[in-house]
Amino acid sequence: MILKCRVLYLCRIACVLVSIVVVSPGLAKERQVPLKAFLDDHCYHCHDADTNEGGLDLTSLDGSFGRSDHFQTWVSVLDRVSRNEMPPQSEGRPEAELRDAFLGSLHGKLHRSALNRQQKFGRVVFRRLNRAEYAN
Repeated sequence: MILKCRVLYLCRIACVLVSIVVVSPGLAKERQVPLKAFLDDHCYHCHDADTNEGGLDLTSLDGSFGRSDHFQTWVSVLDRVSRNEMPPQSEGRPEAELRDAFLGSLHGKLHRSALNRQQKFGRVVFRRLNRAEYAN
């Protein structure tokens, strides 16, 4: 009886793993939106080098997310779009699925960049000692 339960459990795990491997690539392709396409359609007409509304020029940011100032700007973009502050209601808003796909794609790129930076430099670069630590 115990052996039968273990076999059934292993079969369920195998089915789940196979479904993840087979189905995930299709879902990932379906959900990811190229950042440039979304930005071209919804962002660059207000946030380019010419108009520069709000002091934000998205065309000047590189796509590598390597520089910390660019990374922080992209995090701000992610926050503003996720809170439905951007694009404004007066402009054409994207469909919810397209917006969610853009947010997922941008979040994934930011997460990978932060993880790469953390693996390269560690979690904390420099930290000051507090009074108790200094006294010890």
